Amino acid sequence: MHYRRTAIAILIGCLLWAPTAQADLSQDCNQEQNWPLRITACTEVIRIDQPTGANLAWAYHNRGVAYGKTGQLQSAIEDFNKALLYEGDNAGTYNNRGIAYQGLDEHDLALRDFNRSLALDPTYATAYSSRGNHYLLKGQYRRAIQDFDQALALEPDFSTAYNNRGVAYRELKQYERAIQDYDQALRLEPNSARAYKNRAKAHQALGQHERAIGDYVQALRIAPNDMAANNAMAWALYLNDRSAEGLSYADRALQLLPSHHALMDTRAHILAALGRSEEARAEFERAMAAGGPDWVRTYQQALQDHGFDPGQLNGLYGPRTEEALADCLKAGCRLLE
Repeated sequence: MHYRRTAIAILIGCLLWAPTAQADLSQDCNQEQNWPLRITACTEVIRIDQPTGANLAWAYHNRGVAYGKTGQLQSAIEDFNKALLYEGDNAGTYNNRGIAYQGLDEHDLALRDFNRSLALDPTYATAYSSRGNHYLLKGQYRRAIQDFDQALALEPDFSTAYNNRGVAYRELKQYERAIQDYDQALRLEPNSARAYKNRAKAHQALGQHERAIGDYVQALRIAPNDMAANNAMAWALYLNDRSAEGLSYADRALQLLPSHHALMDTRAHILAALGRSEEARAEFERAMAAGGPDWVRTYQQALQDHGFDPGQLNGLYGPRTEEALADCLKAGCRLLE
């Protein structure tokens, strides 16, 4: 989430508190390295300033940003509401409240706030990017690209806008165009694990598995405990007939999130490719137990597509599906590839 400090943040230089402890408090309420400390400090600023209201808008806004950064989205919204009450309309506050609404899947409220932000400040690149993200989540990829274009016209070095426009192009299957945007994002932000992961997905869609693997290596160098990157690396190695190397990444992904069916599925495919059929079947069964009927139905459809009869596509793992899975594994079929 891309939060921007509003104009009220400059009030930090105008605070009239004399004691050093209070000056430190104001700095803690404005710093961006320790979000829990910021919440504590801003809460104290609000308590001290309650009688006069001199810095309440600034403190509520800054605490709202910290709540958003720590995933406390409803608390963030409440603080942005109070900031708007004390300061009046502010483009940055509307944008940040919209981001919080979006995190709660309140997409209509988010769009309303992004529009309000842009009505107040049509040159606000971050709000265009935020609205572009909204359209991206709604699957309106061309509208998202238009907003990312606007953001980049206003702020040509906006790496997040390049990255997210790349996602929109990738969803439209314009993979080469997406890669160009990821290249730009990485030029501006060389340590962006997210941009490396996204570029890897585009390379993978083009069948460029070695390039995809290279990008996942870079992503994991930056963020070794990224569950999605470990799983994606495992799958890329599997697709490139390097399953023996991929197994450790699949294991690592499951260590990071032990109960996720898609991670079990990756590991099951790798075990099958390594000829460890019984272990693979057990892992497929674990994936079905974790994923529920929809995941069972996915396997049933895949088995049928491969020429094996799982019985009815009813989402129930019964004897017919079990037998079809065993036959598929014996034949070396690559189930969900």
